Amino acid sequence: MFKYLHIMPQGSVEHNGGIINLITSSDIGFNASEHSFIIFYKDVYEEFQNYSNVFYYENLYKTNFVKFTELSEKYDLIILHSNTLSLLQLYRIPEKILNKIVWVVWGQDLYSSNNYNILNPISTLKRFVRDSIWTLKKNKIKKFKAIGVGFEYDVVRVKKLFGEKINLVQLPYGYKRNNIDELNTNILKYKENVSPINKPYKIMIGHSAFKFIKHKKIIDKLAKFKDENILISLVLSYGDERYADAIEKYALEKFQDRNKIEIIKDYLSKEEYWEYLQSVDVCILDYTHQSALGNVYLLLYFGKKLILNRNGVIKKGLDDEQIKTFTVNDLDKLDFNELVRPLSNDEICRENIVGKFYLSEKDIGNSWLVNLNELKS
Repeated sequence: MFKYLHIMPQGSVEHNGGIINLITSSDIGFNASEHSFIIFYKDVYEEFQNYSNVFYYENLYKTNFVKFTELSEKYDLIILHSNTLSLLQLYRIPEKILNKIVWVVWGQDLYSSNNYNILNPISTLKRFVRDSIWTLKKNKIKKFKAIGVGFEYDVVRVKKLFGEKINLVQLPYGYKRNNIDELNTNILKYKENVSPINKPYKIMIGHSAFKFIKHKKIIDKLAKFKDENILISLVLSYGDERYADAIEKYALEKFQDRNKIEIIKDYLSKEEYWEYLQSVDVCILDYTHQSALGNVYLLLYFGKKLILNRNGVIKKGLDDEQIKTFTVNDLDKLDFNELVRPLSNDEICRENIVGKFYLSEKDIGNSWLVNLNELKS
């Protein structure tokens, strides 16, 4: 029997859970007995410990690298859900194992969020060291069986880093189990139950409690609207807990009104999250790498405005698909009436969004099934 080992080094219940639930669902077409999952974080594992094919190894790469290689030898394909292997670890992996690794990229895998000051000698040295390490890592990564992507613009980045000959496959993340009919029903239900009268204009900043979201920068830009009927919504349910507390405090200090700040620290069910995203009027994502694609796709489908980093890959990818978005720089010149103007029906293009992006679980599952079968050869 062909066997797949999924290694999940990132501490996200939502992202890892989307794939675990997808592959262990017999109605999608997978044979769950062919798949095993290794999770590095105990709190994530506890969500799936009742699954017989999900196992917990705390930070396997660092604490027991020999165990990692022993496990890898027992499987036909090793699927890395984000590549967090260090240079030393990559060089310790036997070539026969490297040749059966499929790296499914996460946003931060391909794009560095470090900023270096070319006039600072120490900063320049750090960049030189980082680039040298990355060059050595690329030599090993090129020996992988394949690289899996779920966002079309990542294909450009992968080919730029690893060359045109790299084996690329479509392995998108499902995040939450989506069904277009369910989404449409949820949209109608939400519209029936929510009155737009005197509803504050809800501005969602980011999707997690990480510094790359630049919460403080965006809060500062929005502070000029603090006397308007707005609600600043901060989703801080995963990430750095201390950072989340600091951002909550900062937002309250800037807006000086608890009724203008919404803090979400609890994980929401699929239906709850859909309803939350529908309650949002605009979402601001100010970073250059690829992240929060599940949020982006759903927000677009729900007809919400996106304000993005003008140099970011998400902005470039959506521009290529002629999908209307705005840039963070626009916030400096927009007045409130311009900010709250809703998208027109022509700007929403819901059918185009469904056709280009992996919104439905069926599409996601079919892509994984087809590409994993091709990788068997």
